[in-house]
Amino acid sequence: MKTQGARRRAQAEVIGAIFFVILAMIVFSLFTALTAAQYTLARQASEAQLVVGYKADESLAVSLSQGTATVRNNGPTTAVMTYYIGVDEGGQQGIFLLSPSVVVAPRGTATMSVNPSFQSVGVVTSYGNVWWSGSG
Repeated sequence: MKTQGARRRAQAEVIGAIFFVILAMIVFSLFTALTAAQYTLARQASEAQLVVGYKADESLAVSLSQGTATVRNNGPTTAVMTYYIGVDEGGQQGIFLLSPSVVVAPRGTATMSVNPSFQSVGVVTSYGNVWWSGSG
């Protein structure tokens, strides 16, 4: 009987050790997943902060003359114009996709043809800023 009790204790110790190893692996896996999620969140927050900075750095001047819109980039970063908005003398607005997008280097200028009836033109950048011209 003594040997059977010792055998059961040995089995209980082995089962306990296996349970402990499995529990340790689960805790390690959860810790690794949590660390990876925190790293991803920190990286995305950093990227978002960069985009906010780039958006704040944009500075465009738009002028309109006889169907030609001229855009000057006064900011330190390259501006990518994706759309423009035209407003005619009746106040009607239209949104137009620029395909391909118009890229303006820092201190650079770009021109584009627009409807001559537009009294005002706004350009929309890839960061979501809108820059308007005065009346032509």
